Amino acid sequence: MEKPLSEWVDLILRFYSGMSSLEEIDKWVYESGDTDEVLGIDGYFDYEDYEFSKKYIRNHRDQMKQMLLTALKNICSVHYEKLDAETKVICDVILSNESEKMYKLKRVCIENKKISKLAMQMLSEGKLENALTNTEVIIKLFQREGIPIFEKVINFQEIYGGIWYKIGKGYYKGYHMNIFYFDSQILKYRFKYWSKDSGKYFFQCMDYHYAGDIGPCIDEDGKIYNFFMGTYKLRADSIEEFLEDESIKYYFVNMYPKWINSSITNKQFNDLQKNVDFIKIESSHYTDKYFEWWKDVTESIFIRIDLLSKYEYIGDIYCRDNNIIRSCLGISFSNNYLYP
Repeated sequence: MEKPLSEWVDLILRFYSGMSSLEEIDKWVYESGDTDEVLGIDGYFDYEDYEFSKKYIRNHRDQMKQMLLTALKNICSVHYEKLDAETKVICDVILSNESEKMYKLKRVCIENKKISKLAMQMLSEGKLENALTNTEVIIKLFQREGIPIFEKVINFQEIYGGIWYKIGKGYYKGYHMNIFYFDSQILKYRFKYWSKDSGKYFFQCMDYHYAGDIGPCIDEDGKIYNFFMGTYKLRADSIEEFLEDESIKYYFVNMYPKWINSSITNKQFNDLQKNVDFIKIESSHYTDKYFEWWKDVTESIFIRIDLLSKYEYIGDIYCRDNNIIRSCLGISFSNNYLYP
């Protein structure tokens, strides 16, 4: 008996989320009868000999996976209007076109002068994953949780949701930007993490590439925070300012792949300035309220100052060679490590 379209989509999505196997799909096709018109995959699964079909799958798994994507495309293109609203959105996400997403990002950000070309290059060299960016469905998720609608939070997800960018290779820095994740157990999108603190809403909007800790968060006004030990530390007035901060690291790591990195005290920074000509890196894309970037004239040293720091260590220094620091200060940083 032929299966309803929604059940086909559900089964394929379960396969992509690791909850069903190719063999399970093959058996379903075999038992359901004529499915060529629905799936548009004549000649792949629908064999009279079920045992032969299973053997074929074992030997052609990559081809079978591509076939399922073809089937999903066929359902969306031919039978799209028959699907329910949430299934339509999930199909749209899985079949989203990366080049269109990046084109939209460039058009919105560069033409409106939201971010610099350097920050855009950093994002463009990352990768995209399928992500929820449909405004109507995002609003429904807010309503489902009883959360007010915040335009700047939704704008973040619409423009940046699904972008992974990195700084360096291997064990690298950078973030995966997304407010939601797809819960494969219930086949629905959910917030990664949100909380209400001192009357303000906060939403986790980024993941680290290398750890399970809660990454940076965005508040209801669009400001970006680092989250550490249950507290929010303000880092930028907007996601664009945050990305400009990140793009400086991207710039010097691309110039030379390994840098000595260490914390720096106010005294050490002042002593360095006596021996090294530093230039402040100016940009119209950030406010100078939260951080400053400095570099020497040879671009062998970069220093990021945390303007909100209340501690002895006021920032981080990145240097191409510990010998440079030794010659300038007469010391080596004992707690240094290679960055990134």
